Amino acid sequence: MFWDDWHGTPGRPGRPEQPGVLVFWDDWHGTPGRPGRPEQPGVLERLAAIEQRQATTEANIEEIKHEPRPNSGSSLRDVVDRVEQAVTPGP
Repeated sequence: MFWDDWHGTPGRPGRPEQPGVLVFWDDWHGTPGRPGRPEQPGVLERLAAIEQRQATTEANIEEIKHEPRPNSGSSLRDVVDRVEQAVTPGP
């Protein structure tokens, strides 16, 4: 009993009188879904998801940064320049 009071039970550390420790533990490791409550992923799972979204966002930004710069003819800027030349009357 003494061991359980001070060291917790397997998978649940801390003293029962310290609910903050248990809340932190559940937040860190996540909690499985149960009736009426969805699964709550742990901190490391959430960080991995954030890193994945960040990588996708960075790739999208690089693609967007490419478009307003002239290049070999495939950027949006090149298309706008060609249209402008086609509709502008010559001297």
